[in-house]
Amino acid sequence: MSTQDATSTLAGGSATFAGGLSVGKTAIVGTLLQVPAIQLSSTIDFSSPGSIDKVTANYTSTENLNFFNNSSTTLNIHNGNSLGHSSTQKKLIIGYGSSSTHTITSFASGSGTVRDITMTTFGNTDQIRRYASDGSVSTSGVMRALSTQDSVSGPGNEALQVSGGIFVGMTANVAGVLIVGSGNVGGILTLNGTCPWQFSSVNAQNLLFQLLSGNTAFKITNSNSNDILSINTNVPVISSHSQFVVSSSSVKALPIQSSSSQQLFTFDTVNNILDVANGSVVNLGTPQSSNDAATKPYVDNLIKGLSLEASVMAASPVNVDLTQALFTTDSVSLDPGV
Repeated sequence: MSTQDATSTLAGGSATFAGGLSVGKTAIVGTLLQVPAIQLSSTIDFSSPGSIDKVTANYTSTENLNFFNNSSTTLNIHNGNSLGHSSTQKKLIIGYGSSSTHTITSFASGSGTVRDITMTTFGNTDQIRRYASDGSVSTSGVMRALSTQDSVSGPGNEALQVSGGIFVGMTANVAGVLIVGSGNVGGILTLNGTCPWQFSSVNAQNLLFQLLSGNTAFKITNSNSNDILSINTNVPVISSHSQFVVSSSSVKALPIQSSSSQQLFTFDTVNNILDVANGSVVNLGTPQSSNDAATKPYVDNLIKGLSLEASVMAASPVNVDLTQALFTTDSVSLDPGV
């Protein structure tokens, strides 16, 4: 019943064992237990004096070490001699965050500094780092979302959900359909180069492709960087650098209208007709072949000096002496001098 405490590992206690000690049943130590090594068969209980609460460390035959109690156990790893769950020093907490959450927490209050949480390899190379400063997460390897769930009806049905923005520093490869936009009026997709362009939804009928800043041309090229189509917003001019082919499935394959929807020109690709809708074709050259269009000056020069005469009433295939008396030719009776 002595209350004498040990002052060293081998002397001063109520009972001192120079050799080993084997305990067949429960051993209760009221204060500090100092041994070079301890081997337990299954269980060790941790409890405060006078408390009915305890934390149990239990080893099972399936090679698992378990910590549990009757409420919410946490494992607190402190720096220095800072002990207790209410410590204001830096510590790592592993365990329950709430009745429905398990957590790994880097904690500090007062003058303490919260540390980043990392998963590293043997060589202390970061694999995953959760930054305490801003809550960001970095990974040095490939991040995989292995769910095969597809997004077919909007947010909430995809394998990966991101509430904020996404920055991709290199190539992003999408094997399926890329759906961009919320379905509402506003910006949909921005091509953020030195002169950014943006696709925007204006209303239910119109999609806007707009240069956001600068004066530049939007070009479509082939694999050799040869221009095919360009839109110069500085002039503005749309230039085609290749053949322009329209569909032949409609009579009005390429109608050109004014801003008020007035029909100006129509290229009829079925009947090979150009309908200028009562307009004019101007600046024609001089016709060179029988199928060329002729300008008004060209026609005027051809008929210059000609005079129009009344229509002929009768004709004869042979010469006729008009000084003779009345005679009939071509079924018409002629009078001399008339």
